[in-house]
Amino acid sequence: MAKLVRSSLRSYVEGVKKAIALKPLDDSEKLMLWDLRDEDCVNEWECISDEEKGGGSKATFKSNKKGTGSVFEGVLNTSIKNTELKYSGYCAIRSKPVKYRSLD
Repeated sequence: MAKLVRSSLRSYVEGVKKAIALKPLDDSEKLMLWDLRDEDCVNEWECISDEEKGGGSKATFKSNKKGTGSVFEGVLNTSIKNTELKYSGYCAIRSKPVKYRSLD
């Protein structure tokens, strides 16, 4: 009886593994959300830093001159100028909120 239960359980587990297995997407199934080689697309992003809160970090995010990508660059400064701040030093990019994006 124990062998039958073990065998049934193995079969069940294998069936579940096959049912939930993720297969890699091929090129026809991929959906590109942002093409960071495109300047209009880069403009859909915003660059943020602690400069807005009185910190000393600064950053930019822009298309490169060749049109082959984008560049995120800047200076990270962890010194505290403002006495209200406990920690300082961050730079980041984030996509601007998008109300609607066509999937075509």
